[in-house]
Amino acid sequence: MISAFFKCFFGPRLYRIYKIDDQAGRPYTDNLVEKVGDSVVKLMNFCYSFCKWTSPVLLFFFYGKVSIYFTTEGMIDLGRLGVRVGAFVLLALFCRSLGRLMNTDYVTFIEILSQAQTNNSHELKTLLRHYDSDFGKWPVDYSWKETYNFDKTEGKPVTSRLVKAQPIDDGFHLRLLSYIAANTFGLRLAYPGYTDLINLLTFNMLIQGRTNLVEDKKGYRAKLEAEDGNHIDTMFVDRRGTSDNGNTLVICSEGNAGFYEIGSMVSPLDSNYSVLGWNHPGFAGSTGAPFPSQEQAAIDIVFQYAINKLGFMPDNIVLFGWSIGGYAVSWCAKTYPDIKAVILDATFDDIYTLAFARLPKSWYTLIKTTIKHRFNLDIGDLICQYNGPLRLIRRTKDEVITTSDTPIPAIVTNNDQFIVVTLPYLLL
Repeated sequence: MISAFFKCFFGPRLYRIYKIDDQAGRPYTDNLVEKVGDSVVKLMNFCYSFCKWTSPVLLFFFYGKVSIYFTTEGMIDLGRLGVRVGAFVLLALFCRSLGRLMNTDYVTFIEILSQAQTNNSHELKTLLRHYDSDFGKWPVDYSWKETYNFDKTEGKPVTSRLVKAQPIDDGFHLRLLSYIAANTFGLRLAYPGYTDLINLLTFNMLIQGRTNLVEDKKGYRAKLEAEDGNHIDTMFVDRRGTSDNGNTLVICSEGNAGFYEIGSMVSPLDSNYSVLGWNHPGFAGSTGAPFPSQEQAAIDIVFQYAINKLGFMPDNIVLFGWSIGGYAVSWCAKTYPDIKAVILDATFDDIYTLAFARLPKSWYTLIKTTIKHRFNLDIGDLICQYNGPLRLIRRTKDEVITTSDTPIPAIVTNNDQFIVVTLPYLLL
């Protein structure tokens, strides 16, 4: 009983029990005790995330209150507050665990998950895929370490394909401000899907999207371990043997607030292609944060998974990138030039011009330093190093990747077209 309680205490949230043979799928129904406890935990997680990305504003506020909070009396009060909040959260976790323990569906699920974590057999994986839950506790289906087993030269693993960020030499104050800006509001402005708010607003849609992909499209969800330690949430729909297009795999990279559950996978699926979708680091079931180096590691393991686990050859793989997803696609195309084709839809050549057009002009130096060293999404430069088939889709009324302030965006400021004029084989 104690062991089962601790499994429930540390276990992930369960959302749905998928359709099994003739048994219809159904949402997981939590009891009142679990529901109340989990609601408190979710609220505290949201508050923590909100305080983290607004920390520069909060620090500015508390700076003027130093004389109040940073005295002996003030520190004691803050300590008492911390103890009370901690006790409240602990009580909520206890209630949630107790509620789970009284639910037979959750107890069955957590037992299967516990066994799969120690014995990652095909049978246990099959049983585990009957459930939709938080992805953090799931066992890894494919790791970058397996990739090195396939890429050996004279018995030695190849060197990393990832490009490391260059050190900053713009002075200590700019290094500090750049780090704070990038890791608080900057990353969340560039990737709204990384925020808890967007994940909260899309929560039910993501569950429904996964349900459609798994139950209706026979999708296969897998957890990949990237070279930087992040876990990438993927969904694969296999159409091989059902249509001529099924032998071609389309890897979809979503935009800055997109998820594979509700993103661009639907279009190639409607045309009967095999499709592999993935979520950016920090989005939905993926861990990490969508900095350029982590985006590289993510698309790299997704591509290796497609080749070494799913069995597709590079010349049967098409890369599709929507908006900011074009960065991962462009890097992958440069790194693996033997792919079948690349499609970039509503993307841009460089994020700098877009950021500078929308942020205060007085931030010029900070914007330049932060983007140069932490958000260098140089899609134009990367795609120029790929010489294979390329299709660019320009949205003429796109309001995101234009720098025009007019009600109807000026097409001449659409950053998508700037990629065209930099392609080397068009300049000959």
